[in-house]
Amino acid sequence: QFGQIWAQVEQNTDPDDDTVEWMHPMVLAAKAQSEDNPTWEEAMNGPLAQGYWEAAKKEIKTLEEKGAWEVVKRESYMNVLPS
Repeated sequence: QFGQIWAQVEQNTDPDDDTVEWMHPMVLAAKAQSEDNPTWEEAMNGPLAQGYWEAAKKEIKTLEEKGAWEVVKRESYMNVLPS
């Protein structure tokens, strides 16, 4: 069954952008349960920090290109979460 699920993921992958437009929920659940899921601090201070940083930059670029958010001027009434 995993082979069929993965085939669906591959069919929904844009080879030019190397982005996945659809993913089966079981794949996401498996990743969420993975032990190989470091926190930001662990990733940025570990031996693979450069790779995580490049992946983060690519993800932000992709989200910006998709118009996932809008940058606005901060106003006093806004409830801004700490970073």
